[in-house]
Amino acid sequence: MDSNTASNLLQTLQTKIISGQQQLSAVRAQTQIQEREKRRNELTLKEIESLPSNVTTYKAIGKMFLQVEQKDVTKELKGNVADAGEVAKGLEKKQKFLEREITDCNNSLKDILHYSKQT
Repeated sequence: MDSNTASNLLQTLQTKIISGQQQLSAVRAQTQIQEREKRRNELTLKEIESLPSNVTTYKAIGKMFLQVEQKDVTKELKGNVADAGEVAKGLEKKQKFLEREITDCNNSLKDILHYSKQT
C-alpha cells in the first residue's frame, strides 16, 4: 500500500471515529433524558396511585389546569413510562452499535499503523 492511499485511509478512519464519538455522546445524553423522564413518571404514578380514589386530580395544559379523573392520569403516566422505556431500549441498541463501530475503526487504524511500520 503506498503512502498516499494509507494517508487517505487513515484520514477516513479518523473522521469516522470522531463522528462516531460525537454521535455516541449525543445518544448517551438522549438516553439520560429518557431515563430521567421515565423515573419522573414512575414517581408521579406511585404518588397518584397512593391517593384515595375520591381525590381530585388536575393536569397542566399550558398555563391552565384541567380537572382529570385519576384513572385517566394513571393510564397516561403508565403509557409515558412504557414509551420512555421503549425509546431508551432503542437508544441503548444504537449506543452499542456506535461503540462497536468505533472499536472496529480503532482496530483498523491500529492494523494500518502496524502494517505501515513493518514496510
